Amino acid sequence: MTTTKYDPAKVEPFDFTRPGSLSSSIADAWQRWSEMLTSDFSERWMQLANTEVRVRIVEQMALSFDTVRQRLPKPAIGCGLSLGSANLPSMLVFDRPLALGMVLQMLGEPAGKLPEDRPLTSIEFSLCEVLFQKLSESISESWPDKDQLACELGSIDPIPHRSRLWDPRKMVFVCSLQLGPADDAQKCYWILPHDELEELLLQTEAGQTNNEVGSQQKMAQRVLEIKVPLTVEVGRTSVPVSRLANLAPGDVLVLDQRINEPLPLVVGERVKFHGWLGRNGNRQLFKISDVSSSFSGRKP
Repeated sequence: MTTTKYDPAKVEPFDFTRPGSLSSSIADAWQRWSEMLTSDFSERWMQLANTEVRVRIVEQMALSFDTVRQRLPKPAIGCGLSLGSANLPSMLVFDRPLALGMVLQMLGEPAGKLPEDRPLTSIEFSLCEVLFQKLSESISESWPDKDQLACELGSIDPIPHRSRLWDPRKMVFVCSLQLGPADDAQKCYWILPHDELEELLLQTEAGQTNNEVGSQQKMAQRVLEIKVPLTVEVGRTSVPVSRLANLAPGDVLVLDQRINEPLPLVVGERVKFHGWLGRNGNRQLFKISDVSSSFSGRKP
């Protein structure tokens, strides 16, 4: 068995804390999904609490799950959410003051400054389940394809920053949504496994279309990188078989190419350029003087 040796100085370590993003082939599908999600949840919240809430996406990035856990707010409240027929695991996380403020609106209190953080009562905890349910319904309804996306809520997690839903090194995609005034720092986070999310989005019509376009572009790029053999002809001649059999070192053959005419450069089986031989150190070179106007076939 052979092993490949690497120069440590040339190996670039991967930074799991450096934000990444989704592939360009499915970025449009994700944008449609997330934009429709914000609009749909605003409408559902109005029906539920009879108050307006402004929902906007403020940040989207791919990071290791361990990095995400470290960056999650504390305290917070989370809930698992399975997506699609494959039960793709994801997680919704609210800043606890934000969740508490929205629960109080459901109980009839006017919208305003978020309350001070405190543990939730049993009733407030139950209403948090309603909050997560409404958000999951918006995720399902906003799915950018013909049919709604199947969504199933899991259990509520009061300490999401200690979640073991994925391996700490697993790359996940985090969508941060801000609900309420622009100067309010509290957010809701939707965390999904990066690679599985891309596979899910590729199932949509937009994802498949963009993926086909991306594949075509990659194929076109590969075609442009194919190396094409070029041949410079110094001339041609023909001799009888009897002479060919008797050719020896020192014999001279007169070619049909005149010395005052440029030489043809052949691409495949056709003359594409004309030019002159030269020298570059101990190597011959060919300087193109013109492009063949007819891209004609080779001389017989």
